[in-house]
Amino acid sequence: MTLKTFRPLPLTLAIAILTLVACLPAEARAQSCCAASQTAGPVRLSLSETAALGLSLDARVYTGRFAGPDYRRLEHPSREFRQTLFGAMRLGESWQVGATLPLIENHRRTLDDAEWGAGLGDLALQARYEFVATGMSMRLPGLAIAATTTLPTGRSPAQSLARGQSHLLADVSGTGLWEVGAGPQAEWIFGKAFLASEVGVYKAFSASGTGSKSLRWTGRLSFGRPIPLPLFWDEALYLAASANISHGGASYQGGSPIPETLERATSLSVQAGAYLSENTYLMLRATFDLPFDHTGHARQIGPGAGLLLKRVFHD
Repeated sequence: MTLKTFRPLPLTLAIAILTLVACLPAEARAQSCCAASQTAGPVRLSLSETAALGLSLDARVYTGRFAGPDYRRLEHPSREFRQTLFGAMRLGESWQVGATLPLIENHRRTLDDAEWGAGLGDLALQARYEFVATGMSMRLPGLAIAATTTLPTGRSPAQSLARGQSHLLADVSGTGLWEVGAGPQAEWIFGKAFLASEVGVYKAFSASGTGSKSLRWTGRLSFGRPIPLPLFWDEALYLAASANISHGGASYQGGSPIPETLERATSLSVQAGAYLSENTYLMLRATFDLPFDHTGHARQIGPGAGLLLKRVFHD
């Protein structure tokens, strides 16, 4: 990759928002523990919330791919659109459970052809146990462990080939594999600002055991804070910026992982959210995968944007 193929606007936007978050005064009334919870995904509940239901709308343009560790820009970008239904609820004081189910539409192009396809995605179930609730201790950060199980409810590449209706595999909407994983979460509060970290380790396998993958791990580091803005219900706008990495998941052949199938991506994301009313939360977000050699491996990448709207229920 040469620098002249890199479009810096999303990266510049992420840096600008991160700088804004760090420099703004700290008079916001809203608690930073609420802001910290929003970076952990749609089914994460804040301290005062007992349940949530919502819809996430996301769009992504795959503008490049990694051939091994080397980045190459795609001449014919593909697009992906997701509409994800989600829900979450508390079970007692320490447990949270949730689920997400996406509907996926793909638009894929080649030099000579273009194709649309769609299908139901993979259902994911989440559970979270809090050892220390964020913001409840003056000495300890918020500490929790989160677990995820993903069910192969989407259409896999093998099922798409057998179906025979999409020669560009645009109707692929799932991996065809079960996946289980878990990892710790920690959230520190510094006045009105927060710092959150999360690590997850996952194992994917087929029901027959013949299509397993090596371990995949993910990491996230987020920083943010609420800023005062009387326009919204609680007079606060919640800002955050995150660095994310996903690594691993190589397929097996003859009992050994195939290095060429290992996937990796490194991304930056920013988000801004607000309570439009006591029970309605709206969030906008943007994600940018780093298009540099060795920041990814054997994976298509590109910028994405999304909108999340959820109905929350309180004690």
